[in-house]
Amino acid sequence: LIGMIGCAALLLIILAAGDSLASSFGSFVKSGEEAHYSPEQLGQIRALRFGLLRTDLLLTLLWLALASALCWLKVRGQIKPAVFLAGILLVTVVDLARFSTQFFDLQPAGSSIASLEPSRVVRALKQDTATFRVMPIGRLMQDNRWAYWNISSLGGYHGAKMRSYQDLVDNVFFNGPDRRIPLNMPFFSAMNCKYFLSESPLPPLLNLEPVAEDAAAKHYLYRNPRALDRVYFVDSVYVISDRAATMRRLTDPSFLWDYMAVVDRPLPETPVPHPDKTATITEYTPHHVRIHASVPTPAFMVFSDAHYQPGWSATDNGLDTEIYLVNGFVRGLFLKPGEHTIEFRYTGASEHLGQNLATVAHFLTWGLVIGGWFLIRRRRTAEGQ
Repeated sequence: LIGMIGCAALLLIILAAGDSLASSFGSFVKSGEEAHYSPEQLGQIRALRFGLLRTDLLLTLLWLALASALCWLKVRGQIKPAVFLAGILLVTVVDLARFSTQFFDLQPAGSSIASLEPSRVVRALKQDTATFRVMPIGRLMQDNRWAYWNISSLGGYHGAKMRSYQDLVDNVFFNGPDRRIPLNMPFFSAMNCKYFLSESPLPPLLNLEPVAEDAAAKHYLYRNPRALDRVYFVDSVYVISDRAATMRRLTDPSFLWDYMAVVDRPLPETPVPHPDKTATITEYTPHHVRIHASVPTPAFMVFSDAHYQPGWSATDNGLDTEIYLVNGFVRGLFLKPGEHTIEFRYTGASEHLGQNLATVAHFLTWGLVIGGWFLIRRRRTAEGQ
């Protein structure tokens, strides 16, 4: 009863207060956004973020109030157990259904989405069989259509980003050594961004090569001739474990992305520069990567895919090896002189555990429901006799 009344009261207070409660929850602006947005845009961002919080808060209080009311009625004996169970299940299903629609936009089988039709830009990208990334600029950065064509995009695929990725977006993406342009071109080159995509022509100052144009979609595709391979070597390594200090080092104009790297812990040995170091990706899938490397001297290899732990493991010639966090986001390995066959595998131990627990809970719930039905039926049969 107290829970029901409390949730209902808070629900009414938030409804009546409206936008005046926004200041009670903070500024709704992240560090560094003041430099990238105008005051009008910041106001729109604040309103949007508070609106999302307010909606979720109101719905949460509503579900809790309804669930508490059902519990109160059940305890007082005013509703039957079956009605109580049906009410709780209904509240749960409605909440989960709303949550699911925020992440999945299911389409009928056989339906065609206009934005996924192959364009001139897509056809140009699909002709390149190498491993590369595309960097969408502006509004295209949040466009996830490229995943449909198996084209790697540094813009990401979902609004919920890893903290390490968001650090780069906030501090590095648009903070390059050349103050005349907003894009950090050395960083994008180190991230294997071979192509740039925009909704309007890009300035010659970027030194990008035009590749294709789709007038109908307003897409302009450019090639970055300075893009590094997905795997490369650096000669100078800085050990910085603090996240903020790492970002400061990466935004220093003197930081050379194709020569330097920041790692989270010390290496076994100091890398020795040598011109004959080579590394080639021989197999690349979302959960398994194989690389062949040859290094005459101790070397540090950067693999510019996201560092995600626990989850990814690495072996060097069949033996487990340490994965280093490089530049606050990607992976790296220390290699001793010689030939190396390196394999990255995604094990996803936490995900597998979650799936197993969910599966057990699913069948356990059905077992309890079916078992309860048999017990009730047996009791009624015994009472009838």
